[in-house]
Amino acid sequence: MGKTHNRRRSSECSLHSFAEFKATKPNEVDGKKVKVNRLGLYKLLFSSWLPIVAVIPAFCVGSTPIFYYLVFGNILNAHSKYNADRNYNVMKDVIDGCIYLVDIALASAVCRFLTTFCWIRVGSQFSKKLKKDLFKSMMSNDVTFFDTNTIGGIMTLLSEDAQNVQDAFGSTKGTQIQSLSQIVIGMLLCYIWSRKIALVLTCFLPIAFITVKQISQLIDIHANLKFQYISESMTVAEETISSIRTVRTFNNEKLEVKRFMNHIKSTEKEDKKINGFVVIMSYLLMFILWCIIVGSMYWGGTMVMNNELEAGDLFSLFGFIAFGGFAMIEFQASLQGEQRAIASGDRIIKLTKSTPTIPFEGGKKIENFKEKIEFKNVTFKYPTRDVFVLKDVSFTVLPGQISALVGHSGSGKSTSIQLIERYYDVDSGSILLDDVDIKELDIHWLHQKIGLVSQEPVLFQMSIKDNIKYGARKASFAQVDAAAEIANAKKFIMKFEKKYDQMVGEKGSTLSGGQRQRIAIARAVIKDPVILMTDEATSALDAESERKVQDALDKVMKNRTALIVAHRLSTIKNAHVIYVFDSGEIKEYGNHTELLEKKGVYYELVKLQLTEDKVKQENENENKEDGKKDKKNPTLKKKVEEKSSESSNSSSSSASSSSKSSEPKSESSSSINT
Repeated sequence: MGKTHNRRRSSECSLHSFAEFKATKPNEVDGKKVKVNRLGLYKLLFSSWLPIVAVIPAFCVGSTPIFYYLVFGNILNAHSKYNADRNYNVMKDVIDGCIYLVDIALASAVCRFLTTFCWIRVGSQFSKKLKKDLFKSMMSNDVTFFDTNTIGGIMTLLSEDAQNVQDAFGSTKGTQIQSLSQIVIGMLLCYIWSRKIALVLTCFLPIAFITVKQISQLIDIHANLKFQYISESMTVAEETISSIRTVRTFNNEKLEVKRFMNHIKSTEKEDKKINGFVVIMSYLLMFILWCIIVGSMYWGGTMVMNNELEAGDLFSLFGFIAFGGFAMIEFQASLQGEQRAIASGDRIIKLTKSTPTIPFEGGKKIENFKEKIEFKNVTFKYPTRDVFVLKDVSFTVLPGQISALVGHSGSGKSTSIQLIERYYDVDSGSILLDDVDIKELDIHWLHQKIGLVSQEPVLFQMSIKDNIKYGARKASFAQVDAAAEIANAKKFIMKFEKKYDQMVGEKGSTLSGGQRQRIAIARAVIKDPVILMTDEATSALDAESERKVQDALDKVMKNRTALIVAHRLSTIKNAHVIYVFDSGEIKEYGNHTELLEKKGVYYELVKLQLTEDKVKQENENENKEDGKKDKKNPTLKKKVEEKSSESSNSSSSSASSSSKSSEPKSESSSSINT
């Protein structure tokens, strides 16, 4: 179970593990309320000086259309005075007005350049800060976080959510401030020019506010659903691409396209709803705006007729209201992008505020570490499962000895390895290193002392040298070369054109399984761990690769405390003590000879493996013989094919008959030593 769980976590994401990123409890982290709102993001945004500076030119750019209408109104008033008094020097007012317009245009051009440059820079820096905090938080989080969240969801946070924040708090924020300045200055001048007309404007503002608030809430709900579907589609895409060989093997390309498109269609459906609400809001606000304009012009016209207001002032008021109203609609549209950014920022900040269950820093460092590991009544189940994987397990790994864990798949062997690495904490009981509880130890010190070689080694898309140095980043080339030599990897490395600088491809795709495994051994060796753990390191390899890797492991284990999880029982025949797991419990323990004499679970495991090996060997020998005959006489090809099908049908009967003759005995244990 442990091995399967680890493999699923590292290479394939379950669609049903989509937990954190479902917008069910948007303001809750680790079961505690975390208030993340617009104010919180603004506080984070204005923590640097650049956004504060960028506000000033943006506000100036936004106010320029209002000042244009102010100047136009004064020019119109000057003409009205000229019509009333032909001696009035109207040209002076016109020339002054034109000079003002040129000054406003020049100032607007400079401010527009500054605001565009500054806000693009602000958005980029803000997005970079969020991405850095997010990735840093993920790297310090425990393995449980990655078990309960999909790669698709996490990648959406780093890509789409971060981009939403950058867009909304970048150049769009500059445009938003421009619109806000038009609204504020326009309303202020309306109140200065005519309080009666401003009263008309004030009556309609609550209606506009309620409209925006109600529809924005609906948009927010569907934006969260859209994010969920996007995350799920990315999970399907990542899962399918990383498992493309499995997809091809079962001819399920169309099925995966259908799965992907189901989420894309759901995303499109939510997009349509969001766009529909935006259109409705825009039309409602436009209707309210024209009601304000018509009402203001009617009232303003009567005031001009009654000599309560000059015609130029009414023209200016029309500009204030029109530009302020259209700016309000533009401001509302930008709020939709900001609302999405708030939701995105909310998800990012929630994650950065989450507290890992296993502390990333701090703890004890054992001086004069004697390499003793002890499990005391350990009970454990994975956070995503309800079934206990280990049940009251106790065993000891003594210093300088080779200890082995064996048992059927899912019996808890690999889980024990993960608990020693402290990927998880036990539910009850304790794990002790030199009689110190593992929970009290510094996790970096722990990982420095322990080397791990797993069944499916993960290599990074960089050179062989850098992959080996991943175990000790400050290692010299001489140390890299020595580690490769110990791991039996140097010989094949030197055959590459670029030798240690050879790129291994994504996840080591350019190397064979045995080569990847030996690079992983070198990576474990280079940090010189005092304890070496192997988790079925040879089970996925062919016989030749298995021999080379096992030789490398044997060299590495010399003078080290070792803990081996083995599928091939022949690899642990020389272990000092073997612990036999079954259904999460230790059924028996002892060395190879002692366990065979007990004729218990271990005896049955050896017996089963001998039977499987014998049948496999017989089939291989038969196929070789048939191949030779086929080369000598092509007419026998049909008979050979018939014979091979018959041999596969009779394999079960041969297995049962051979099991009697291959019973393992303590005095003849060399039968599994081959």
